[in-house]
Amino acid sequence: MSKVRVRLLLAVAALAASVGGYWLAQQLDRAGPRLTSGTWLPQPKAVRDFALTDTTGSSFTRASLVGAPSHAFDPAFLGLTGAARSIAPMAADFGVAVDRVELPGGDSTMDHSAVVFLLDARARVVAVFTPPFEASPLAADLRRAAPWL
Repeated sequence: MSKVRVRLLLAVAALAASVGGYWLAQQLDRAGPRLTSGTWLPQPKAVRDFALTDTTGSSFTRASLVGAPSHAFDPAFLGLTGAARSIAPMAADFGVAVDRVELPGGDSTMDHSAVVFLLDARARVVAVFTPPFEASPLAADLRRAAPWL
């Protein structure tokens, strides 16, 4: 076999290895970050539109989340409320268990699951964190997840 042919075969093999390596890196990149205190979902979960009210009395909808993943890192977490007919579909979409508990005297409280949902810039759920919540591992996971948001 001539030197030219050997060099050509080596060049083709190097190109094939480069293309294969690039493809593998893309596949691994799609898998998302490795989280220690949460679960990265294999496929982002779309959130349908909703209309609730935040603690300031302002309207809060799915559009409020689009393009704003910084809400996930905001130290001033928002509490949301609304009519049961508005809350129920959203709770179901997120997989949150909600139970109205009647209290003595006619008052009531709403018990619900304790879950942190991480949304990307397209308002899709990409990761789920459940108790126990420990600040340091959770913060490390959020830093690892940031490039995928």
